[in-house]
Amino acid sequence: MPGSLTSTNRESFRQEEAVNADMQRKVAALLDLRRHISIVHHLPGRIRLRLGPALWSRIAQVGRGRLQALAAELEAEGIRGVRVNAAVASVVVEYDSAQVPPENWETLVQGNALEAGDMLRPWLMRYGHLLRDNP
Repeated sequence: MPGSLTSTNRESFRQEEAVNADMQRKVAALLDLRRHISIVHHLPGRIRLRLGPALWSRIAQVGRGRLQALAAELEAEGIRGVRVNAAVASVVVEYDSAQVPPENWETLVQGNALEAGDMLRPWLMRYGHLLRDNP
């Protein structure tokens, strides 16, 4: 029957829906974290972010090893280094401003949620596996 879905097509469609739902969940979770982040200082190539107590406690649970693994993966994306300063609950990110336009940070941290979500999706497609639900 033309136009009908085979069981293989239905299963493929269900899997695609599940992947899309998972992506939407991850994007929403990351966007929700923005309320716990503020930009302290920003020059092209270097940004210092202050993390609120709720986010800081979650990062502490993740552990330095996973954070370093994430930072190493992001080198290809123009992230040159990530330093965590526990004393003041801040993170310094050094980046290649030719690869990561400085205005992208403003959008990601405090800009329009739809634009930030659009920026996050491709990143999550490549690196979402590093964001496991359980540390």
